[in-house]
Amino acid sequence: MILKQMRSLGMKQRVFGSYRTLGPTLLADAGPAAEGFEAVFPYDPTRKDPRWTEFQSRFAKRFGEQPEQFASLAYDAMNQLLDSICEAGLNRARIHDALAQIGSYNGVTGHMVYDPNLKNVSPMYLGDVHDGAITYRLERIEKQQTTPSTSAGIAAQQPAKPAEPYAYLPEVPVSFAGPAGPDSPVGPIRVVIFGRGATAAAHRASVAAAIPSGWELLPIDSGQNWGVAATELVQGLMEQHALAIVAMDRDAAHLSAQLALKSFVPVVAITDDRTLTSTNVPWVFRLPASTSPEAALKVLKLAELKSGANPDRLRSVLASGEHFGKQFFAVNGEPGKPQM
Repeated sequence: MILKQMRSLGMKQRVFGSYRTLGPTLLADAGPAAEGFEAVFPYDPTRKDPRWTEFQSRFAKRFGEQPEQFASLAYDAMNQLLDSICEAGLNRARIHDALAQIGSYNGVTGHMVYDPNLKNVSPMYLGDVHDGAITYRLERIEKQQTTPSTSAGIAAQQPAKPAEPYAYLPEVPVSFAGPAGPDSPVGPIRVVIFGRGATAAAHRASVAAAIPSGWELLPIDSGQNWGVAATELVQGLMEQHALAIVAMDRDAAHLSAQLALKSFVPVVAITDDRTLTSTNVPWVFRLPASTSPEAALKVLKLAELKSGANPDRLRSVLASGEHFGKQFFAVNGEPGKPQM
């Protein structure tokens, strides 16, 4: 109806929509007014690979119609859940861990790739209405050559590989990092060390005298049950009022970044994964994967001497471009070139 009203008023702007708008109903209801309409779509429903066409046939035989996008995506999601239940047994924590181990999955809708936060980062498609039909082409956020597909389908489709990184956004400083928070409670300054082998890393830091006087490390091992580890991390931030997080690896860094956005606590992430900083999360400061936890703690110690026990001021000092020994951070949280 909206498309018809727009065209009747002489409006010729390009119109974009979400994937729920694409399908036979759009063509039937909007008619010629749908010409040029575009919408993102999570897969190519016109492809002819056997996994997809067999699912279409089974679905149509049982329900008397072709599967729309919600039925197709739900089928893939449920199969991943059932596979995890069969692997883990009837234990919610183990089921959660089994789901977290799905790095990629070949479903009826195509090849899915998951990042450490269990987000499907496979490229999306763009559906376009032209001459009464919908065509789909592969689209990426970053500029890469796309693979066109017509309504007649394609003979075969290679599994989509995840882009590294999967998003390119302007890496400029943000003007608002979040509300100004209070100082940490009176008492020891607590810093979370999160990652595989966190307890051993905290012990090494203690032996190497890398822990300042008045500091307390909260080691949380991500190698344990992932649900338990996430719960301990939340408790460290919300109940024990940790000043900062040192994330020891890529997976730990991604979960820490999510919580940093909710708790407004800076994260020093030891990883070579630049996707952490390419999305302008102003609470994440990346160090190369070769950096030791002791070196990351030294950076935090030097920054805290200038900021005091306040997460917001600590973030501001880390983002200021000041040097902490040989290390400093660019405005986007990327590591600057160490001084020699």
